[in-house]
Amino acid sequence: MAVPEEELAEVDAWYATEHTPMLMRCPQRLAVRRFAIHGELGRPYGAGVRDASAGGASGQ
Repeated sequence: MAVPEEELAEVDAWYATEHTPMLMRCPQRLAVRRFAIHGELGRPYGAGVRDASAGGASGQ
């Protein structure tokens, strides 16, 4: 998913505060991952991991 640079902070916040917590409410789900993809500008985006066994999020 290509996200304009000026919207990255908003998309990252949405993933961290809304989307990932919603996915983790499913009892069968053990983890949610977002993988970094290095685009033309060399900036990684979409990175992050939330692991139910660890009780939190890591990555960025």
